[in-house]
Amino acid sequence: MARYFENTTTFNFSWDQVACGYWKRYPNPQRFFNAKSVKIIEESIVDPKEKVLVTYTRNLGYTKVMVSFPEF
Repeated sequence: MARYFENTTTFNFSWDQVACGYWKRYPNPQRFFNAKSVKIIEESIVDPKEKVLVTYTRNLGYTKVMVSFPEF
């Protein structure tokens, strides 16, 4: 059975700060798993004029734990 969760967050920062922070998220020293690498597929679409960043991330491993589709 597939599970679906959606969450919306409003950041009190400028578009430049949020977009820059998104691209700097790796490597994350506080990672959830102890594995050295987790294979994922990520697709990102950026529209700087409209200030929209949409990303779809799929874990190829650990799919029973989490699959995320963040949108900014």
